Amino acid sequence: MGSATPYGKFPLETWDGTTSSAPDVLTDKTPDTIFAARYRAEIQALETVLISYLDALEKLNAYGPGDSVLGVKADGTELEYKVLVDGPGIIITHTPTGITITAEVGTVTMQNDNAGTIVIGQAVYTKNNGNVDLAQADAAGTVEVLGLVRDTSIATGTSGEIQTDGTLTATTGEWDNVTGETGGLTPGAVYYLDPNTPGSLTQTAPTTTGDFVIRVGKAIATTTMAISISQPILL
Repeated sequence: MGSATPYGKFPLETWDGTTSSAPDVLTDKTPDTIFAARYRAEIQALETVLISYLDALEKLNAYGPGDSVLGVKADGTELEYKVLVDGPGIIITHTPTGITITAEVGTVTMQNDNAGTIVIGQAVYTKNNGNVDLAQADAAGTVEVLGLVRDTSIATGTSGEIQTDGTLTATTGEWDNVTGETGGLTPGAVYYLDPNTPGSLTQTAPTTTGDFVIRVGKAIATTTMAISISQPILL
């Protein structure tokens, strides 16, 4: 009685290992081809992974469109180049050394209706004539803060920028002029509209009946405040 022939029950095709994919069956019974027949699915899976990596390497070695970045597609299947463009509230700056993405701050140009010069960091409200004056938390007519003065100073009767959100940076001395403190802002502290001094900010929330509590912002550094204006609350 003759000995059994391994894999003799299966019709086999020849595969030399160099074609794009392994066949379903093999005819050659050498150890290499028997191994290929047994692990055909695994070989094809590895082949697919290898091809995807080669495609990715090809994109890494190739140049994409100008001012673009290389990333993974939303479905996670492959890499693709995308050009960075500005969007609502976002400014993208392209330079020879890099790409900078910054949030655009809200600013408005308003005329100073105060009898004197208003300066950076002071809180202002909008008057009925469309101009601004220094805000104060002791009356309903002056408590609605529009924003903080962004320019170093705005003379009476002239126009300048008022910042309504984002981060405002000034020197420690300029903030001291607004808060009455020394050494600039206190990082982490919340600042409220002052009920006693027009345009000023204070870490102490008002407690007197008839005054208003209105949060203006939070210090993130001695020279920088993140503006976040709340609705006034009458005490």
